[in-house]
Amino acid sequence: MITSADDAWGGFTAKYLERMRDELGKTSAWVWGLEEGGRKPRDKQILQVANVAQSIHQISSQASMYIPLTTLPDVLPPYVHLNGSSKWHTSALQLLAMESMTLPTRLRAGQQGRSSFADIETLLSNDGNRRIAQLNMSIKDPSELEGEADGNAGQHDSRMNNFTNGNHGHDDSNTKDLDIDMQPKTANLTGERGNDHRRTHVFSQLQSLRGKWKSNLEIEDTNLASRDRFGHGPRVESHQSSLLFPVIDSFPQVFASGNVVQKLAVNVSLSTTTSVAQRVRAVERIARSIIGIDEREALCDGLVGICEEYEDGWESGSESDDD
Repeated sequence: MITSADDAWGGFTAKYLERMRDELGKTSAWVWGLEEGGRKPRDKQILQVANVAQSIHQISSQASMYIPLTTLPDVLPPYVHLNGSSKWHTSALQLLAMESMTLPTRLRAGQQGRSSFADIETLLSNDGNRRIAQLNMSIKDPSELEGEADGNAGQHDSRMNNFTNGNHGHDDSNTKDLDIDMQPKTANLTGERGNDHRRTHVFSQLQSLRGKWKSNLEIEDTNLASRDRFGHGPRVESHQSSLLFPVIDSFPQVFASGNVVQKLAVNVSLSTTTSVAQRVRAVERIARSIIGIDEREALCDGLVGICEEYEDGWESGSESDDD
């Protein structure tokens, strides 16, 4: 399901999802929550955060996976030319992310890179109750991948050299920093100091690769390590397909390239990380100051409970490291 999460449609979606759950039981139900990015007046920000708080609380308790997506990432790589005021442009970026992330679930049984929604949910929850995930991606002209040595496909092309998006905080070797962070950002409207300076820890990650981003051996090693119950670090699975993203005539020209590109190589990851908890915590702090007292306790307690799922077993260790 795709819904806006920062307006009244979030509440409608939560009610609809609840009825659907009654009929379909444990069937996988993924919800993509779209949030408006970019600058906006303070009163509009407050209203949107109030709606986002309700959406996160209500939808994530019903959905098997909830993925928030911004319309306009705070930082974009040089090869993305996006008009943030054009829904044609912003929806194209979101479509590329959603379509590529779910590609493994649409492949036929036996095809390379095949997975299922249930398998992805099991990986990301990692025996917990983590139902909110962060999406990141990088994009390339497929010709740039050709000729690169196997195992070095994570390097950027000439348009991406030395580019960083300011959100490269984790140190997990199997998880690579990608160029575009689609997780919405929440402005500090309360004046309180947060803990966003702490490094991001990845619990689990699903990588969906369109094109030859990695060698077959690297894919096998990554997936074998994810099945090791005694392994350390995040659980990471990679699913790679030769099916590139087709750029049809109606698709906006938002990706710069020296060639006329008809297909795109996409590297997209869906992760459960401490960054999710930091964002939900920021929403909760604002909601606590603007939501009416009748709803405040249940809503804020629910949001804090979500955060705790991403801090258990890691929070104390990360704080001691920072000290």
